Amino acid sequence: MALTWPQLHTILNCGVLFFSLALVGLSPAIVYLTAHGVHWMNKAYPQGYYEWYRGPSWDMDTKHQIRLMFDSTNEEMLYAAGAAGILFGVVGIVGFFLARQTSKPSTRKATLILQVLPSSITFLITFVAFIFTQVVYDTDNRGKCDWTSGYNPNNVFRCTREQAACNIVGYFKMPDYPEPLQPIYDTKMGICGETQTARHLLAPLFVASVLFCGMSVGKLLVEKRKMRFVESADERIERLERQEE
Repeated sequence: MALTWPQLHTILNCGVLFFSLALVGLSPAIVYLTAHGVHWMNKAYPQGYYEWYRGPSWDMDTKHQIRLMFDSTNEEMLYAAGAAGILFGVVGIVGFFLARQTSKPSTRKATLILQVLPSSITFLITFVAFIFTQVVYDTDNRGKCDWTSGYNPNNVFRCTREQAACNIVGYFKMPDYPEPLQPIYDTKMGICGETQTARHLLAPLFVASVLFCGMSVGKLLVEKRKMRFVESADERIERLERQEE
């Protein structure tokens, strides 16, 4: 059974609202997890020199110094995607309700553009952020955060905080007994979990932005086709008044 224009319009309307809400729901989580992970990492493992531990505890000559530096571009991409999702998700929700309350085709067109333009911008930002962060992770920040380089004395690591927490700090020399090691392990795993989750949430955010953009464009096309044949009550009154004059 083929969909009628009103049914298609209803589906697109619901889709725009749902994916706008999805953006508003996912984006704050990305911003919070990134910000908290960055703060936690800066406090627990600030940039600087650390002892890289290479061998068993009885062979103390296998230690040497390395330097840890942070590359914040990855986190900035996450912030940008999260901020765009929050801002344009809210704009999409507002545009949805404005379109429902507006009857004039000229005004409805403006509210539709209010949805299409933000959805397109959100799609572009999340697309760039998703690709960039994935490439940085897959290439160990273009080889600058490869853990095997730690076996070279005085090596300089340039890592995202996620890469440092998940792949690098585990090789740093642990404090001597009897200082407990569990809190250090919990800190490392906590930072790794938060920063990694924030990056992983970019995938559903990107999917939501793609569908939000597609629904908005589809709604605009349907409305444009509908406005060719439909005359609002206000426009009918204006036309009749002009004819009487």
